[in-house]
Amino acid sequence: MKKVFISHSFQDNPEENLNKTKKLLSKLRSEYPDILFISPLHLFSYFKQEVEKFREDIIQYCKHLLQECDEIWVYGKSEGCMKEAQYAKEIGVKVVWKYK
Repeated sequence: MKKVFISHSFQDNPEENLNKTKKLLSKLRSEYPDILFISPLHLFSYFKQEVEKFREDIIQYCKHLLQECDEIWVYGKSEGCMKEAQYAKEIGVKVVWKYK
């Protein structure tokens, strides 16, 4: 099964971005039932009150997850999204830009 890491902005509006990503994942799951989507926003949402304190830890966790993925689909232009995309390029994971 193909594994796709979903990179989406979070920090500028955590609650709204979590909801947007939830809707996006629901749509993607319907369109691509044979893909396993990995959503770090959902995996690490328990950090939302202290995201700044643990930001570098979260980035490291995301890098570990990216090593297991076939692609990263980037839906934001945030610093975190850019770090994830850059790391994906470095390790040979295909980067698909989805933002407008």
